[in-house]
Amino acid sequence: MSFLKKHIDGLQGLKDNGISKAAAKALRKEKPLLVDLLRKQQNAGEMSNGSLAPDYSSFTAYLAYKELKASGGRIPRKPKQKNRPWNFEWTGEFHDSFTAHVKQDDSYLIKSSNKGLERDLSTRAGGEIMALTEDANDEIIKEVIEPAIAIEINAELDRLLSKFR
Repeated sequence: MSFLKKHIDGLQGLKDNGISKAAAKALRKEKPLLVDLLRKQQNAGEMSNGSLAPDYSSFTAYLAYKELKASGGRIPRKPKQKNRPWNFEWTGEFHDSFTAHVKQDDSYLIKSSNKGLERDLSTRAGGEIMALTEDANDEIIKEVIEPAIAIEINAELDRLLSKFR
């Protein structure tokens, strides 16, 4: 009985520490995916809470058109259309500055090196724009974290079962 208890305790240790480490390690490997999901979310005009960003005004659409012509089609990088939600990208500098940071507790943040613009856009949009939506987080859990945890659990079970062979 004590033999089994020792191994069950080993699995408990995996639950307490190993799963979190496996999740953090998987997230570190997939930092580009985190950034890509945020860019995709913002290009669709989605705020972090899942609501849509404010719409572009006709004046913004006009300025974007003029700048597009003056820049030879380079700027703005994404179209700005009246009554369409903001896509948070004009020159691309903001989106290009995104980096993902994974913490020890398997949580993560996505930051922009342009803090002033990040604050300004969040304020003008009326909410958080630098966090992934619940749907995007669900995708990360399903596609990245759950497979990594399954691999870690299977490896631990293999280690434990090898003692019975």
